[in-house]
Amino acid sequence: MAEPQSLGAGARVRHAQWGEGTVVFAKAGFPKVKVQFRSGEQKVDASELTVLQAAVAGTPEGELGSLVTRLRDVFRNYGRGEPGSRTGMHYDLAEVELIFRVRHNPENSSVLAQVLGRKPDAIAYVWRWCEQANFPPEADNEIVRHVQTVAERLGGAKRGTWLFVPPEILRLRGS
Repeated sequence: MAEPQSLGAGARVRHAQWGEGTVVFAKAGFPKVKVQFRSGEQKVDASELTVLQAAVAGTPEGELGSLVTRLRDVFRNYGRGEPGSRTGMHYDLAEVELIFRVRHNPENSSVLAQVLGRKPDAIAYVWRWCEQANFPPEADNEIVRHVQTVAERLGGAKRGTWLFVPPEILRLRGS
C-alpha cells in the first residue's frame, strides 16, 4: 500500500494490472490517483499502488508540473531525438496537450518540433486540428480524439494561451 505523502506528482509507482507509471495527479484524502502508464493515463486506487520512488521535490506545481511529468514519461518510454525522428509514431495525449496550449506561430513550431522529435509541418498539422479546421466529418483519428479530450478537460479558452514553450519543458530535451 502506498504512503499518502509519497504519492505526489512525479512519484514512480507500480500497479498489478498496468505496470510501472508516474503519478500525474494525487490529492490528499482522495482514494484515487491519476497515473501515466505506458499504455496511457489511468485513474487507479491509491491502495493498489506500490511506490518505487517518492515524488521528486522541485517539480513544477499544478498543471505545468503534471504536463512536465507526463512528457518526461513519454520521452523515457519512446525516446526523443532530432526533429522528425518520431515521424510516424502516434502522438501521446501529453504531446497534444502541449501543442494545444502553446501559441501557434513558426518559432514555436520549430521549438516544439525539437522538443517532441517531430517535423514542424507535423506540429502545424496538430494545430490545425486544435483550431478545429474544416476537415470532413468522416475524418477521425487518434489526434482528433486527443484534441477533443484535451479541449474538454482544459476548456477551449486554454488553447494557445502559452506564448512560448515553458522553460521547464525545454529542459526535458537534455534530460
